[in-house]
Amino acid sequence: MAGRRSYYDDDRYDRRRSGSRSRSRSSRSRSGGDRDYYRRSSGGYKRRRKSDREARIERTTWLLLVGVFAVLYFLPDSTIPNWMVPGAGALILIGSGVYQYGERYRVSPITWLAGAVMAIFAYYSFQSGANMIPFTLFTFAAVIVLGIITGET
Repeated sequence: MAGRRSYYDDDRYDRRRSGSRSRSRSSRSRSGGDRDYYRRSSGGYKRRRKSDREARIERTTWLLLVGVFAVLYFLPDSTIPNWMVPGAGALILIGSGVYQYGERYRVSPITWLAGAVMAIFAYYSFQSGANMIPFTLFTFAAVIVLGIITGET
C-alpha cells in the first residue's frame, strides 16, 4: 500500500491520534513525542528530526569549542597554562552532555567520549606540563566533523 501513512510518519498526526492506540506505545517512549530519537515505522527504525532547541544547544556547544581556540589565538603565547585548553574543552563537552541528558535529548557517544579524552589530556598536561593543544585541536575538529557527518553531535 504505497499511499498509506505509517503509524509514526508525522508528528502532527501523532498528536491528533486518539488515546486507544497511544497506550500501546513501548514503555521506553516518553509523553513528549519529539524527544524519542528513533521512532518505529513500518520499514524499521528511523531517526526523528531534532527540535530547534536541541539544535541550538548543539550549535552553542560548537561555538564554545571554536571560541576556545579563538581566545587562544588572540592571547600571547604563555598567557594561560597548557592544561586549561583541554580542560575548557572537557568542561564544554561534558557540560553540554549533562545539560542535554537532563533535558532528555539524545546525547551522542562522541560527545561523552571526546569530553573524557579532553579531561584525560587536561590531567596529563597538568601533571607533566606537556603541551596538549595540538591534540586538543584535533579532538575538537573530530567532534565537529563527526557531528556533521552523523548529524548527532
